[in-house]
Amino acid sequence: ADEDHAARVTRTARLLANLVKTSWTLDAKSWRFLPWAAHLHEIGLAVSHSKYHRQGAYLVANADLDGLSEQDQQIIATIIRHHRRKVHLEAYEYLPDFVLYLTIILRLSVILHRNRSDDPSQDGSFHIAKIKANKNAIKLEFEEGWLERHLLLDEDLKNEARHLMGANFEFSWA
Repeated sequence: ADEDHAARVTRTARLLANLVKTSWTLDAKSWRFLPWAAHLHEIGLAVSHSKYHRQGAYLVANADLDGLSEQDQQIIATIIRHHRRKVHLEAYEYLPDFVLYLTIILRLSVILHRNRSDDPSQDGSFHIAKIKANKNAIKLEFEEGWLERHLLLDEDLKNEARHLMGANFEFSWA
């Protein structure tokens, strides 16, 4: 996996989590999973480029990872498995509520770094002016005019809204 990209995604995930932690009641216990999942979200690329999110989830779920319980590994694997494409709600049925929230944070962080650039002017997370969140919704507000200059990101956000709608979650932006 690309360590520089993973570090960028992790920084953005932490930023987003910090902005929604009160609305989504994310505590220290839940926070600890986010950097692990963000750093490992592309680990499946070591196996295959096709469906790498599934490969990564399998590796994390089945590896012997010192210091993590089976449930910890299952939480991280679930976040990695659903960090892109369709969210399968049945995977979250027996997990704490915060796992879906962390998945959404990681999904948005990955999208905001779609260009994989080190250039902060290209980084969508630094152009978020405001975030509103409640139990089943999140809204990002970008700096005036920024999205108009990043039309591919806007398309990715539209796709993400469709994916999250399938998970009974409303995602919007302005």
